[in-house]
Amino acid sequence: MRQPIVGENHHWWPESLSKSWCRADRRIMSIRSNDYRKPYAPKSIGRISDGHNLLRGGDWDETFEPLFDRADNDFPKVVKWLSGLFRRPPDGESRAHAPLAPDSLISRLSNCLASLIARNPTTRESVRQSARDFRSLVGLGSGDVSDNLVAAVIKDLYLDYAKRIHRSGKFAFLYAPEGKEFIFGDGFLHSFLPVRGGPLEAHCLIPLSPFVTVLWFYPARALIKPLAVTIQLTDEETLFCNQTIQVYSKDFIYFRSVEPEICEGFAAGERIPYDLTGRPHAHPILDSLMEEVRRFR
Repeated sequence: MRQPIVGENHHWWPESLSKSWCRADRRIMSIRSNDYRKPYAPKSIGRISDGHNLLRGGDWDETFEPLFDRADNDFPKVVKWLSGLFRRPPDGESRAHAPLAPDSLISRLSNCLASLIARNPTTRESVRQSARDFRSLVGLGSGDVSDNLVAAVIKDLYLDYAKRIHRSGKFAFLYAPEGKEFIFGDGFLHSFLPVRGGPLEAHCLIPLSPFVTVLWFYPARALIKPLAVTIQLTDEETLFCNQTIQVYSKDFIYFRSVEPEICEGFAAGERIPYDLTGRPHAHPILDSLMEEVRRFR
């Protein structure tokens, strides 16, 4: 770890990944929840001041920003690998396909996914709310939670999430149909709790480029092998992925060239996670995709 630079901007959407959404002019189009639209360079978006700094005072100050260096360096390699995998056309008998998935690449992918989950604004909010709930429970009121506490928790969560994703669960690499694209935002679907050693039954749905989204989940009743499958999505499923980004985003969404239709919740500046079936972060289309992956042999 190095000494922190106070006020330094830390990216929760690293440049090495957001560059995948650049247009020909090397800009990414953004839409705010108030409908303000503007293109930005990757270095200017997806960041927060002192997000990965622990500022205790004097020699005790530190930053864990370098902890994400491995993931940030690996994003281009992981995206290139996923982009080159074979996928079956969706009109065949089975569209699922088991690609070669070397452990070295799965390890890199796991680390990348964990880094996005840990430093995403949704996790930061969850950590802060959990601290408020605990304060209220022990009679300390629901006052402000220090940024240092939130940052310290995020640091620990990152390493825990990376181990859990790599050591268990199944991956589905989801591809947008021709002419369609995935979007990104300041939130995405994941069910990881803001505590170390949380329950295994977690899942996440994270776009890694305008053309590929990664679904990871821990199946309660399925063989782990094959570890990964590729699936070419339908237009409806692609729309679901993009609507999900809006459901979990609050202030910003980003796109490359295919502008999404704005959902009512995002336009209101609200982040209201799925709970359509009485299970947090569950949705029928997501359930269907996971079941397809579970059944594939």
